[in-house]
Amino acid sequence: MLNNAPLLTSEKIFSACANRIRSLSSFISTNDLLCAAKLICEARMCHIIGAGNTIPIASDLVIAISRSGASTQVLKALSLAKKKEMKILVITADPNSQIMDFSDAILQINDTNEMHDQNVRADSHLLELAVNDALIYVIKNYPLFNFDDKLPTQINDVELLLSETKF
Repeated sequence: MLNNAPLLTSEKIFSACANRIRSLSSFISTNDLLCAAKLICEARMCHIIGAGNTIPIASDLVIAISRSGASTQVLKALSLAKKKEMKILVITADPNSQIMDFSDAILQINDTNEMHDQNVRADSHLLELAVNDALIYVIKNYPLFNFDDKLPTQINDVELLLSETKF
């Protein structure tokens, strides 16, 4: 049940944020992270929807972030990416949305929001950042997970490469 009471103290605000982050493990399994990490490591380059204007090719990966899974601009970009036979990793709160028609892998976030004002959320991007940090961790430590598939050896500087494009 969603609690729409306003969070009027810093303790309540950060508690609500922490609860949402804590709940990610219910939506994203270790195998989900491994699948996403493998896509990132095998891609020549990752394109994140909404940033950059390089020419994408089939061996590239698109990471699409859309809570609703119905963002028009994201869906249009994914349609183009599919035509170019690119791999697509989706980060969304709605696994039954239109965005799933394009995905090769999904990392589902939960969007049960305890904040009173839906337009101004103190934690609006924390879930995506938590997923990003979890992916960086898994990529850097990929051999420790004893995953059957071998990844390319050039994953040593993954954190540096990904951190250069953080907003």
